[in-house]
Amino acid sequence: MEPLVVVVGSCNYDQIVYVPDFPAAGATIYGGSYATGFGGKGANQCVMAAKLGVATAMVGALGSDQIERITRENFTALGVDKQHPCAK
Repeated sequence: MEPLVVVVGSCNYDQIVYVPDFPAAGATIYGGSYATGFGGKGANQCVMAAKLGVATAMVGALGSDQIERITRENFTALGVDKQHPCAK
């Protein structure tokens, strides 16, 4: 099926470290936990349209690394046409 919605935008992979307090200027603090997640304004819009049942395709730039591979796998799992993001 041809995509009805094509999104041109960013595809991000967020890396989040949770800390107990906001650090003071120049301070070093340790994180309590770590999480990752997929994001980017364009990718988020494309995924939500796909979850609503619309045929979608994502156009954006990806690196040539492990994150590229898992981002493409995530798009596939969520029903987004992943053929168009180009690897750099």
